[in-house]
Amino acid sequence: MIDKIKKWYNALTLIQKFWIAGSTLAIMLLGIVSGDNWVNILIGTIGMFYVSVYASGARGAFLLGVVYVGLYTIICLENRIMLDALQNIILIPIYIASFIHWGKRNIRPQNGTIKQNGFFIIITIVAGISFYFVSKALHGNYSALDASNTACTLAAMALGYYGFTINWLMWSVNNVLSAITFGLALATPTGSLTVFAMKVIFMINGFIGWYNFSKISKSENLTRI
Repeated sequence: MIDKIKKWYNALTLIQKFWIAGSTLAIMLLGIVSGDNWVNILIGTIGMFYVSVYASGARGAFLLGVVYVGLYTIICLENRIMLDALQNIILIPIYIASFIHWGKRNIRPQNGTIKQNGFFIIITIVAGISFYFVSKALHGNYSALDASNTACTLAAMALGYYGFTINWLMWSVNNVLSAITFGLALATPTGSLTVFAMKVIFMINGFIGWYNFSKISKSENLTRI
């Protein structure tokens, strides 16, 4: 495993190394300087490290995702973002399954057809509408944002399981919606500047992930961890 990590790290460009280290450190320092609690700082740090590693196409990022969503569920419950909390519980086995699937099938990023991508987008929209009513029934906050966010997240994970590049479109929409949601939450006692900043940087990472996956899908060589 150590050898695989070294090979993956050596295969990264200087810009990728800087982004992974710089974005993770920035979130951690922001949390400390702003006086945020240790749970939010830990969530922000692990979350930023996870998404930046995943954007490089690393299979091992799924295991980081398990830790991240487990902690992220805590702040979702604190802010009564109910569907986001429930989806995180669902995401844990999906992350584990994706890690195993990518290893067994040697999955690599791939571009779907227009028909495939269109189908996934339609399914996501229908799911988002359905989730809205579920959120209302649970008396959750920000129901429209929460429902759309949940639909995009589950779609992104399903697409990521098979390595489809369009998963980053779903993540990008998800990141915008999450940033808005946690931006609104800043006005409440449970709001966190660290988590909000993490979501904003996630938006940038979404475009980086899309670029990297598109590039890897056209490459003959792929170093996997």
